Amino acid sequence: MDGPGLIRRDEAGRVVAVNLDLKNPAAKAAEDHRAPAEIVTSALAKEREVLALLEELRALVDEGPG
Repeated sequence: MDGPGLIRRDEAGRVVAVNLDLKNPAAKAAEDHRAPAEIVTSALAKEREVLALLEELRALVDEGPG
């Protein structure tokens, strides 16, 4: 990792930008080889789980402090 290369300075030496978009060099690229219909079905299932959790959360909020 090149620390000094992550910082961009102006003519006066002031920091004007810092690149924090570092990638893990050991990470493997994520590839999804499923069929499009399977990806959509999976996304819908996850969305249903999220909605169920939100409904539970709303019920707790509606109950108020116990």
